Amino acid sequence: MSGRALPPLSILRQLVTASALLACAARAAAPAITSSPNLTTQLNEPYQYDADGRADATGTAPLDWSLAAAPAGMEIDNLTGEIFWFADATGDFPVDLAAANGEGTDHQRFTIHVAGPNPPLLSPVQATQIAAGQPLFLQLVASGAQPIAWRLDSGPAGALLDPVTGILTWLPAATGTFTFTFTAANAAGEDSGSWTVDVVSVSLPVPTAAFSATPASGEAPLVTKLDSSASRSNDPGSSRLFDEWDPGDGSPTRSGLDLTTLLHGYPAPGGYQVHLTVRNASLNAAGTSGPVLVTSGGLAPPQARIAMDVSSGPAPLTVTFHCDCQAGSSPIVSYAWDFGDGSGSTRADASHAYAQPGGYTVKLRVLDQRGLVARDAAPVAASQGGKLPPFARARALPVSGDAPFTSQLVSEFGDPDGVVVSRRWTVPDGRSANDADPSWRFDAVGSFQARLEVTDNDGLTASDTVEIQVTKNGVLPPKIVSTPVAVGSVGVPYVYAVDGHATAIGGLPVTWEVGKAAAGGRVNAPAGMQIDPATGLVTWTPRKDQVGDVAVSLTASNAAGSDVQDFTVTVVDRSGYYWIGCAAVPGSSLAFAAALVAAAMMSRRRRRG
Repeated sequence: MSGRALPPLSILRQLVTASALLACAARAAAPAITSSPNLTTQLNEPYQYDADGRADATGTAPLDWSLAAAPAGMEIDNLTGEIFWFADATGDFPVDLAAANGEGTDHQRFTIHVAGPNPPLLSPVQATQIAAGQPLFLQLVASGAQPIAWRLDSGPAGALLDPVTGILTWLPAATGTFTFTFTAANAAGEDSGSWTVDVVSVSLPVPTAAFSATPASGEAPLVTKLDSSASRSNDPGSSRLFDEWDPGDGSPTRSGLDLTTLLHGYPAPGGYQVHLTVRNASLNAAGTSGPVLVTSGGLAPPQARIAMDVSSGPAPLTVTFHCDCQAGSSPIVSYAWDFGDGSGSTRADASHAYAQPGGYTVKLRVLDQRGLVARDAAPVAASQGGKLPPFARARALPVSGDAPFTSQLVSEFGDPDGVVVSRRWTVPDGRSANDADPSWRFDAVGSFQARLEVTDNDGLTASDTVEIQVTKNGVLPPKIVSTPVAVGSVGVPYVYAVDGHATAIGGLPVTWEVGKAAAGGRVNAPAGMQIDPATGLVTWTPRKDQVGDVAVSLTASNAAGSDVQDFTVTVVDRSGYYWIGCAAVPGSSLAFAAALVAAAMMSRRRRRG
């Protein structure tokens, strides 16, 4: 048989490797920005980069968007490319937009011209019928320079228009045709309009809310498309819906007529509960929720959803809460309820009594064994004498960023039967702001709670908090949240917590150590105590020479910093005790205990005789 000799196996391997590398190189591509920016905007109006507000680019995903140069206050979502900006001055403002991946960076440089303010322009109200006896809660909408002041010029008795939010409220008690006239005004002018509506006694159709997330899970950072096109108005007069999205990560809600799709980025791992509310032309509403799971190193987070038996009623109001939760790749080890009034619970299911009227935001945090977190939130309204409390939602944009960074706090509020007369922001470092949404800088790495409280014209209040996460190179430092057992016994394996693991929230991976750093070495590391560096499993069998109070420190570390938990374990020696029923008696041998049992039996015989 004739023919050429085959090349050596090593050469074949090199050829295969080279071919694979060439194939990968052919698939990988540097970014190329393809979208065209809007070059004009108006003073004190939201800037719209293009039709959907997002920059687009070709290239290998994921893309990292940034602003190499931008006017003060302009922000960009680094995952989706969405740009946010309210111009607070006229003039020309240069922007340098960048998209980057592992293959390179592309820049788009342009200048935005900001012209003088536009006067308000009212949007027409779509609703033509509402049901008698059903409270009206209608958001009036106007374009133009912010802030816009609202005024109700005429309307049926009992109707109120919030001058700040433009929310129109009314309880229609009788059927008939009613007309409202109102005005929106700003520094550039005003616009007036009217709305005529029929109040009917028949039940009006209720919409159906449904959405999908694509993808619904994936590795951090994750960009997902939320789609509500499966929702239905169920109204024969109009198929249009007003969509309101809450992404579940503390960022502002997004709403609009026929806002059926929303692209949202989740930079950090965790289980997020997305909430969708839809309203049809009859102003009836329906809601639904579903999870988006952002994984870390292939580990799936838990899922958390709040279920409750009631969400509103007169104070005192007792609510039973249930954690509709599922474990991810690791078991769930802790539950943390915040009932919104300063109290909480660590049970999976809990009941709470709201003694005072008000609007409360209940929050649930579920933690698994590897430190992955799932969260959900839900409102509770406790009324007083038929008066409903306001509602408050604390939001931030952005919610997280590398120190130092500036976050714009966003207050979302209203009152179903009145108007909000004041609002106040506070943060733990002492800063506060009244009747305005501040833009605050955060210099220290860690998590900070910004609190919003609003008060309505009946003196009722509502509050909410948003967690601002200040990171280092994209990583949040750890915070140990597990609670250690404070008692140990000689010769008996010590159990740190229910499942034996220490747990921390923060950026992954977390490395665990026994003891803490001090001058001259590590302290509070008891002899024989060990902790698994990756999982936090604590193992230790106390010895006789450790009887008494033993100081212990556990240290959790990641790329952004560390946290130390100091606690004391009281070690007791029960080796000389023998248990009879529920009592322990001293003794040096089993014979002594047996003698006590025999004596007790003889005593019983004597009493019987």
